Amino acid sequence: MSYDAFLATIRDRGGYAGLEEAERVLLVALEVLAARLSPATAQALADELSAVVTEALERRSEQKGENEEAEAFGAREFCRRMAERTGVSL
Repeated sequence: MSYDAFLATIRDRGGYAGLEEAERVLLVALEVLAARLSPATAQALADELSAVVTEALERRSEQKGENEEAEAFGAREFCRRMAERTGVSL
């Protein structure tokens, strides 16, 4: 699947206005997800994704030390962080 097709799927399933909004939400989701991953796991995931998308994971990986543990939080906290970073109220 191409990156544009991936964004179109996110746009359609999320009900976003356009590809730009879908990409913004995708990048925020990856940054929040990266908090739950160890730096090595975030890098392994980044290696499999588009260059545009990997920046979100790499930023988080760089913020953590190489030996720093992944954060533990559940779905509610994930949604809270997404809402905070995208400006959406829950």
